[in-house]
Amino acid sequence: MGAGFCEETEAGARVATHCLYPSFSPVSVFVTKVGDGYHVSDRGGAIRSSWLHGRETAQAGRLLAQEAERYHLQVRDMALEATAPSIDWLKAAILAVANASANAAMAAIGKIVAAAEGALKDRIKDELERSVPLERIGSDIVITGKHRSCSKRLT
Repeated sequence: MGAGFCEETEAGARVATHCLYPSFSPVSVFVTKVGDGYHVSDRGGAIRSSWLHGRETAQAGRLLAQEAERYHLQVRDMALEATAPSIDWLKAAILAVANASANAAMAAIGKIVAAAEGALKDRIKDELERSVPLERIGSDIVITGKHRSCSKRLT
């Protein structure tokens, strides 16, 4: 279930999981007892991770909502939350919140990387067009190469 690390805090029991944010820090969830059940929250961990990697909160919030829907969670104050009706459901709630939190942060970072790659590709093309005739510029082409020990198709 988790990394085996549990620490009592003012926000509840903080459980470190094996799920990771893009920075490779473990996702921690917070568990509190509510009646006969349990409340599990990432306390905004996905949003914090996204923000630390340069993603705007509103954009990351949309991805958070998508992950919440996928894992049947709630979003409250930019935090992912689940309710486990009994101890039997607690492990599933912890895993759902941790996985959704990690996935939301990863998706937010992935959008940044894709945008940066697209911008870099456009800049390279612009620079090439200044010094090379347009008909000599190609993109998205297949180059086949050969090495002494193997053949490999490069794309």
